[in-house]
Amino acid sequence: MGKFKIFFVYGLWVMSGWTQAATTQTVADGIKAYDKANYPEAKKIWEKLATAGVVDAQVLLGTLYSQGVVGMAANISEALKWFNQAAQSGSAAAQFNLGVMYQKGKGVNQDYQQALKLYQLAANQNMMEAQNNLGNLYAKGFGVQKDAALALKWYLKAAEQGHTGAQLNLAQMHLDGLLGKAIGVMINVRGLTNKQGVEFRQSAEILFLNQLDIHAQPFTCLNKAV
Repeated sequence: MGKFKIFFVYGLWVMSGWTQAATTQTVADGIKAYDKANYPEAKKIWEKLATAGVVDAQVLLGTLYSQGVVGMAANISEALKWFNQAAQSGSAAAQFNLGVMYQKGKGVNQDYQQALKLYQLAANQNMMEAQNNLGNLYAKGFGVQKDAALALKWYLKAAEQGHTGAQLNLAQMHLDGLLGKAIGVMINVRGLTNKQGVEFRQSAEILFLNQLDIHAQPFTCLNKAV
């Protein structure tokens, strides 16, 4: 079965580029229709599949409703409906999207604690955007007590996957004088030996030093979707 390539647009995860023939070919047909700006056809295809329980179609349909397109106004309640269904099926993309909506208060009451729970679910599936946003919540104390060590933990996980925003956040922690302290706490929490602690500190510092080459990236990535 084919897989979607996933990319990030306007603070939400969407899927595109069906890479090979799939058993659910109509999902790919919906993407083709969307790429040709035939939004009514894309909606029709994804809605049929989403109603049948196809999780990828639910995410795509939720994204379509959340943003709106030419000739189709945004419908946040419908977006929430489909994201919720996909999230309950374990979709990291849907969990992340819901987290963004709860953090921003888009169509729901702003709820940082609920956003944190949803980001946690997606972050546990190794979604780097969710890991970065989770780090942001811990760094800023939104919905949870400020915790530089936990912020570092999630920034590191995202940064190791190449997430520019998390890399910049690590650099910011260094500039704020928090990186060294957070690394020390992480070493204690993990119960690392002296040798392991040195190795962990070195790897964290190397990640920071590597960020000296990414300043050409837009700093808006620092708090993407926050």
